Amino acid sequence: MLQRGFTLIELLISLALLAILASLAAPNFSQFIAQRSVRATSEQLRDTMTYARQEALKRNRSIKVDISSNVVKTTVVSDSTNLQEWTAKVPVTDGTVTIDGNGRGTITNTFSVTSNQFTCKASGGPLACFNVQLLSGGAARLCDPQATTGSMEACL
Repeated sequence: MLQRGFTLIELLISLALLAILASLAAPNFSQFIAQRSVRATSEQLRDTMTYARQEALKRNRSIKVDISSNVVKTTVVSDSTNLQEWTAKVPVTDGTVTIDGNGRGTITNTFSVTSNQFTCKASGGPLACFNVQLLSGGAARLCDPQATTGSMEACL
């Protein structure tokens, strides 16, 4: 008599192998998710700085980007009009930058974007963290604190 399908033993062995493989992949997957969160927040912060510069040029007024307790707020300096506000999913260093009506940053400032779960490579950990810099000319750039000096990715 011809039988089709799996026996209970075959099914249990397959499930056990699948569970072992899943447990091996889980730590790498959580690191991957953390890395994507750091990258996405860094890019969003850079885009916010670029948006603030565009608004400063358009309005011919100073625009302030303030980061406090992972809340990023973009406002017009003269009348405190709120242009944009969002909450970062990963830690970002607190600070404030102002872009004048000519689109120039009042000071060069660097914001570090890190992870809640993993240590950055700069501190011996597995995760690539990023810095977002607002240069005095008004340009916002994403840089890697681990990059060698002189490379395009290096922080100034």
